[in-house]
Amino acid sequence: MADDSMFPNDRFSSVLPETEKLHADLQRTVDSHSFTPKTSKEFGSKLVLHQFFPAWDVQAYVRMAELTLHVHNSKYPLYEATGELPQLSDGNFLVPKEEILQHLQTFHHDLDEYLSDVEKSESFAFRAMIHEKLFRVMLYCRWVDPVTYKEITRPQLKKHVPFPLNHFLPKKMHLEFIKTLQASGLHTKEQAYVIARDCYTALNAKLSSSSGEYFFGERVSALDAAVFGHVVDALSDPQLCKAVYQYAPLLVTHAERIRDKYFSLESEGRRPRSLSVEHLQASYSQNQDNYFAQADPSFMKQVSPSLQVTFLEPYRSLNWSRRELVQEIAKKKKEQGQHDGGDEDSVWPGLPRGQTFDKSTRNVIFGAAAAVVLYALANLPIQIRFSDDDDDEDELDDDEYYEDDD
Repeated sequence: MADDSMFPNDRFSSVLPETEKLHADLQRTVDSHSFTPKTSKEFGSKLVLHQFFPAWDVQAYVRMAELTLHVHNSKYPLYEATGELPQLSDGNFLVPKEEILQHLQTFHHDLDEYLSDVEKSESFAFRAMIHEKLFRVMLYCRWVDPVTYKEITRPQLKKHVPFPLNHFLPKKMHLEFIKTLQASGLHTKEQAYVIARDCYTALNAKLSSSSGEYFFGERVSALDAAVFGHVVDALSDPQLCKAVYQYAPLLVTHAERIRDKYFSLESEGRRPRSLSVEHLQASYSQNQDNYFAQADPSFMKQVSPSLQVTFLEPYRSLNWSRRELVQEIAKKKKEQGQHDGGDEDSVWPGLPRGQTFDKSTRNVIFGAAAAVVLYALANLPIQIRFSDDDDDEDELDDDEYYEDDD
């Protein structure tokens, strides 16, 4: 009899959930007296966001959806039992970072409910790009890049993570992220730059085609929250901020707009544009300040565009850009040589002054002549004489003779 573990009954089933199987699973759950998980809304409590680095996308979505939230700023970058932060505690649910926005859309308030099917598909595709590609770029810049890791990430962790973990945990996470990103194909800073450049260009083009202030008009969506979360992190990173300003200036304006509308209390005692101070105090709380919350200084930071970036067009490889740059430099050198009338060492005897000789041909002639000379030297007869040794023996005999005479 065949082993069921070797040949499972559903080995030919598709990935689509089957109604009968779902009902059977539900019946087994009821028969075993298991409880159905409940959300914080059913318990009458707040959502709790556990974070180490600020999860700006989750906080933005909660404020846009007008949900209540308590932020627990952890002293540790990950929990031993549940893994890496951020995590969302929603009643009986403990949601990992990849599924938080989808969980909020499913169980609380869907910001995309007004979108058409085409717009929902675009939102899903762009959010997948942010969560997969740009998230890996952010991990590389924060944990793998030697400059950022040694000068920013590691000192911050050593300062804020409790002893004794602060002495070995940064290095441990550094090595783990190197292995993880290499397994996903991200090995160099140039690869990270190309991914960030193309993603920012695509998001900037999408926002520029919108008829309103946000990606899908005048109303915010889950994509706006996801983009805001990444842009805030990118602007606080010295490796990514220049790329954002260079290829996605509209995303910076978009992030400033969301910050002013949903986060800023506005200085000099003025209330924010959309949320009252009383509502903010009643709906949002935290256990302590986050050490890594750098939203305000990052937005105020002015970054000048990089030099010589016109040849780095989006959706092109850096190998292409290098080749273009080399050709451009070679062309300039050639034009400069023609303008100067040729170098002194490039003038060949017998040619009019100002007319240059092909250096490659000249090098071939010199190489051939050198080869002939070396070949002739190698075939010359060489005779080795040992007359010096005989003379030495004679001198030795003479010395012995003189000694005997004495």
